[in-house]
Amino acid sequence: MNSKGRLLNVLFFGSGFIGRNVLEPLFLNKTKQFNRVIVNRLEVITHQANLQGSKRVNRDEIQIFCGQSNIQVHQPVSKSDPIQREKDWKALEASSIFQNDTDPFDLGIVASFGYMIPENIIRKSKNGMIVVHPSLLPKYRGAAPISRALLDDQKETGISLIEISIGKFDAGSIIYQEPYTINPDITFHDLGNELSKLAGRRLVEVLEDIENYRKNAIKQDESQTTKAPKHTPEETFVNWNETARQVYCRYRAFHGSNFKTIRTNFEDKIYLIDEIEQVQADTELYNLLQSEYPQAAPGSIWILGLKQYKQSLYVKCGGNSWVSIRGGYFKDKAPQPTHRFIEHNLSRDCLLYTSPSPRDS
Repeated sequence: MNSKGRLLNVLFFGSGFIGRNVLEPLFLNKTKQFNRVIVNRLEVITHQANLQGSKRVNRDEIQIFCGQSNIQVHQPVSKSDPIQREKDWKALEASSIFQNDTDPFDLGIVASFGYMIPENIIRKSKNGMIVVHPSLLPKYRGAAPISRALLDDQKETGISLIEISIGKFDAGSIIYQEPYTINPDITFHDLGNELSKLAGRRLVEVLEDIENYRKNAIKQDESQTTKAPKHTPEETFVNWNETARQVYCRYRAFHGSNFKTIRTNFEDKIYLIDEIEQVQADTELYNLLQSEYPQAAPGSIWILGLKQYKQSLYVKCGGNSWVSIRGGYFKDKAPQPTHRFIEHNLSRDCLLYTSPSPRDS
């Protein structure tokens, strides 16, 4: 709401479950489920749905939510080459979305959208745009702030609400920030879920007094900038020379992401690890593995005959550490419990299998 008490017409740019979680409080506010209503009109711009023949597949969570909530959705920007995207943006600028001069959009909100929004589109909202970013900017600028923080085993992250920056991602002045303590076992999807829900709640609170928040916005300290670039598929492969904690943090970073989870090579196949834990030092299990297999090399797989331990695979990691694997599956195959993997793929000898990952070379 502006200083004159006028409700806001909001154009939301977003995708995925993170975008959905930020969008939902705006919708609830519009439908008068908050004590103070600030949103009048709400429309959404998101990615085009993937097409396969005549069927639409892989509908985004934000598309599903908008369909259930009767929110008008626009999907103008394709995932094709940059030249086509530029044409798509120009077509959007000239479309009916922005032709209502008597009731224009007051503000744009951007959350997990992924594309650089052109200046001409930004200026279609009278009061510019606010970007919701799941890190304490300027730390972890870029496309993958949540997974990068987990991969780095950070103890703290947070949310930032910033002014959109023309021609540059995540560089605008900070309107609001809030730190968030990272649970040492949390994985990508759960952390993303918690941060985006927090951001959605705080966004509505900030919009209630947006002019004062903007008046007190601070510029980002460029000297403190760290990057969070988009991941490559190669990063999902485990390097067994890393410590067990590093392997586990790689699992946390990718489990529940678009990559699904981490993976490793087994003979000529790719095995996706669906459930993994660190074997804590100085425990009965750790001491047993160390005594039974003192010469185990990083990347070697072992089993134990004791009943309480026989349902897991144990893999030696760097730094004289171990992980326990209780579930996984071969690429393009159904998940299976580890005991099935053992029955179908391994002998009961001590050293079962060892292989470097592609990331070692």
